[in-house]
Amino acid sequence: MGLFDKKSSFNPADLSVFDLEDGFVFEMNGKSYEVTKTFFYDWGDDDYTKEVGINDGDQDWFLYMEEDDEVELVLTKKIPIRSIQEDLPDIIKDKDEPPRKLTYEGKNYLLDEASSSYCLEGEFDPDSEDWEAFDSWDYVDESGKLVLSVERWGDFEFEAAAGHYIKEESIRDIMPPSDYEQRLKERDNYFGNNNGGGKTIFKGLLTGCGFIAAFFVGFMLLGAVMVYFGSEDPDYKSPVDVMIKEMHDKPNFSIILHDMDREGIIFKTYKHQYKVVLENEEAPEVDENAPVQDDPNVAEAKNVSYELKDWVEVSSHDFKRNERNMGMEIAHKKDGKVKKQVSPPGYSHYVGNRRYGYWNNNVWTYYGQYRFMSDMFYMSRYPVSRSYYNDYYGNYYSRGRAYYGRTDAYGRSTYGTYGKYNSSRSTRYGRSSSYKRNYSNYGRSSRSSRSGSRYSGGSSYRSRGGGFGK
Repeated sequence: MGLFDKKSSFNPADLSVFDLEDGFVFEMNGKSYEVTKTFFYDWGDDDYTKEVGINDGDQDWFLYMEEDDEVELVLTKKIPIRSIQEDLPDIIKDKDEPPRKLTYEGKNYLLDEASSSYCLEGEFDPDSEDWEAFDSWDYVDESGKLVLSVERWGDFEFEAAAGHYIKEESIRDIMPPSDYEQRLKERDNYFGNNNGGGKTIFKGLLTGCGFIAAFFVGFMLLGAVMVYFGSEDPDYKSPVDVMIKEMHDKPNFSIILHDMDREGIIFKTYKHQYKVVLENEEAPEVDENAPVQDDPNVAEAKNVSYELKDWVEVSSHDFKRNERNMGMEIAHKKDGKVKKQVSPPGYSHYVGNRRYGYWNNNVWTYYGQYRFMSDMFYMSRYPVSRSYYNDYYGNYYSRGRAYYGRTDAYGRSTYGTYGKYNSSRSTRYGRSSSYKRNYSNYGRSSRSSRSGSRYSGGSSYRSRGGGFGK
């Protein structure tokens, strides 16, 4: 029995590790465990795996599971990341990755795979707005039996976990909670009588038991709907790519994700609105060593202009990939070279450029003729500090990394969809209930219960890539 197996009634003797969810109890190696949390991981291309948080009365553990050619299980517990290496978080911040070799409790671990994924806690719902992005690096020791994982959530939050493989037969006497049969009935009713509420028809297929037949019926139904509505148009082209192609003769431009929106309940439509900033001709050169000459009453310069584009439909993949990037520059062309890199608007070409402004007490200030650019780049409320710009240019720009500024005590970044910088803007998405809910929760949900471990053991690995993968 695997992750997608489903049945409407159950025999406790037939329950498997993939049926585990909140409230289950089971025996493992002579100890009793209770399932306290359920997590799902989205690796892209409809590739989902599952993990449960468990407790033996003394210690919290995490049991990761997946099934490819065989069932693969890993038992882990969280460890302080600095117990692996004191400066490990600093290395990742500086180099955007950890070392290929780590030593923990006297054993050497070699990097096997680096991945980016999304995590969801609770009931499985591929359309949920609560999927949270993270990066992970998975290591295996020389014996091939022990595992180590390092994670990065956002830019400055790190976690680690250590553990080992276990065999499926070590999980015994699986018992569901008293309300489990009622849960199954509710899921079956939901599948058969789905009436919206923003949930997908696949709600519940990955949590607990149910009909294999229901899965295939649902799959066929979804396939028919996709064909009918054309939601997976093979000729789809990203609007950003289209704009880049249309502006091939422009030496410098910036594409900013100004606003975004989603419409519909069951069948959703995703939309973006872009702001395009064009440098029609280069600003006059200035002597950077000469005193600053700034006249606040000078006429507005005409060499830079912008256009707020009409709303355009985007794929669900484009929307999800950029869900954190509202108010950010997502592509630019500078000196004839196009670069798709997420950064605060203006950072890539105008901030720090003495043709357009200067540093005034370590705050970027545009010359009088370019003062309008503060509003154009949404900088009026949150001016750019020199330390942020130096951090961006020194640690992110040259490495092609997205830059969201620094995070506050709640884990909320300065820039991006749910950033402080963006919260004061009037946008359609900013007025939506989903934005308000996500903003109030962003960075505040504790990940102290989440494991960093997603593994495939031995020589069996998923199609995502070779080695010790997820």
